[in-house]
Amino acid sequence: MSSIRRTRHDEPDVILAIINSAAEAYRGVIPADRWHDPYMDAPQLEGEIAAGVRFWGYELDGALVGAMGVQAVGDVDLIRHAYVLPERQGRGVGTALLRHLRGLSSRRMLVGTWADADWAIRFYRRHGFELASPQLTSQLLERYWTIRTARSRHRSCSPIRRSTSGRGRGAGSLRRPMDALEALAIVGAGIGAGAINTVVGSGTLITFPVLIALDYSPLVANVSNNLGLVPGSASGVIGYRRELEGQRSRILHLGVYSITGALAGAALLLTLPSSAFDAIVPVLIALALLLVVVQPRLERALAHRRRHHGAERNPALRAAVGATGVYGGYFGAAQGIILISILGVAIEDHLQRLNGLKNVLAGLVNLTAGIVFAIVADVDWAVAGLIAAGSIVGAALGARYGRRLSPTALRVVIVVVGTVAIVRLTV
Repeated sequence: MSSIRRTRHDEPDVILAIINSAAEAYRGVIPADRWHDPYMDAPQLEGEIAAGVRFWGYELDGALVGAMGVQAVGDVDLIRHAYVLPERQGRGVGTALLRHLRGLSSRRMLVGTWADADWAIRFYRRHGFELASPQLTSQLLERYWTIRTARSRHRSCSPIRRSTSGRGRGAGSLRRPMDALEALAIVGAGIGAGAINTVVGSGTLITFPVLIALDYSPLVANVSNNLGLVPGSASGVIGYRRELEGQRSRILHLGVYSITGALAGAALLLTLPSSAFDAIVPVLIALALLLVVVQPRLERALAHRRRHHGAERNPALRAAVGATGVYGGYFGAAQGIILISILGVAIEDHLQRLNGLKNVLAGLVNLTAGIVFAIVADVDWAVAGLIAAGSIVGAALGARYGRRLSPTALRVVIVVVGTVAIVRLTV
């Protein structure tokens, strides 16, 4: 049985035991003139509490196994003294504490850690915090911390946070520098996603995992990826313009429901807590991968199913397209596969013509959600731009050569990359 609660006034010894036990990992990392043995003593902890640090504990079977403090300083909240007992590390205790504290605060949140503590930096970046530049680090240390020595080895992190209005724009969120290899990886992922989206769908299962692997937070990765894929969608539609001839009525009737659904999905993404998105993304990816695996069976089933002309006016089809738009506006991986399955069941037409219709509807969803995100969300425009450049090229290649690619090979790549993303997000 586990729970998160405020620590009691009679638990300083327990908090000290957790801090000093876990702090052993920092021995040799913290400069010698800053290291103490024990790392923290009772008077120091009392001083921290007196200065306004409020500790929260993770209780497991009646015993505290982790502690994390938060301190209000000026216009920000500082995460202070975040430690988990060594035998309980790697089991989600730190993640649960951090999400709890972020859920309690609507203000910008900062974390300070030592530059050589790579594991700590990876942890915070995985949960939406981004490294400040050296110049900004010095400014933040001067303004919010009392550290006066060894500043060259101390780094400050700033999270991507929603503003107090709840509309999703980060309050002073900071960009981390991107190197050339990262930029190439993002462009390459955009090319792959653009091609796959045009041919079968599920390109997000390429770009999103790459961004997660590069330590972008899930929420920022999702909105930046969504915007970046919009130009690729347009390129894919142009590539399928022959198949779209005579489908104007379908596009008009079903496009309204795709747009409406996308607005609802984007609103859900921006109004629900970011922790909810973090929790549900691995499940959505797993479901999307399942669709990728079973797609050949779906296609065989569609080939033998009798469908009806004029089905775009069918209320059930409209509802299904609208629901897919909600999903696409919220996350969207394998949105194309869902759409082609729905269209194939409901409309009697050649599968390539339906694939062109799918590209239009998915593009409308991405465009609608992208406009919302551009206005009110925390978008990494460098990432979005690189994905856009890659997706345009990929979509053009997919439209021209996609029919020659091995569907099995594509599915293997998607499943492998998607599985890596699930591991990255859950471990």
